Amino acid sequence: MGYNENFMKEALLLAAETVKESRGEPFGCVIVREEKIIARASNQLHRTNDPTTHAELEAIRQATREQASPDLSDCELYTSGEPCPMCEAAINWSKIPVVYMGKTLEDAREAGLVPAPGDEAPAYTAYHKPVHMGEEDPYDIWEKINSDN
Repeated sequence: MGYNENFMKEALLLAAETVKESRGEPFGCVIVREEKIIARASNQLHRTNDPTTHAELEAIRQATREQASPDLSDCELYTSGEPCPMCEAAINWSKIPVVYMGKTLEDAREAGLVPAPGDEAPAYTAYHKPVHMGEEDPYDIWEKINSDN
C-alpha cells in the first residue's frame, strides 16, 4: 500500500470536525485496507464520558466488527495525532503493521492537549492478590476447554 495523503487529510478533517462541533479534542482516525477506508472515527470522550473512546480505538472497534475479525494485519492506520499508550496497545493487539500520524506528541504538548513530562497524573498502584477458586478458576477452565479441542 504505502502512504496516501488523502487518507491523512480525512483523519485530520475528522479531528477538525470534532472540535468545530464542540464534541471534544482534535483527534481523528481512518483505517485503510486495499486503498479503501474501512473505518473512520473521531474522539468521542467528551460525548460519551468514556476515557477509552479515542479515535484510534473507535476506528479499530468499527473495523474489527466490520471484518468480523480482530486481525487487521492487512490494514494501515492514519491518525491525526501520535497514538497514546492505550491506543498503541490496541494497534498492536489488532496487528496493524503501519501507522501514519499527522501530528506528534510534541505538537500535542505545544497545543496544550498533553501534559508536559512530569506533569502527568500519578500512576495507579497494582497489587497481585491471588484467590484460590478450585474448579471455578477461570484460567483453569480456559485451559481445560482448550486442551480438549
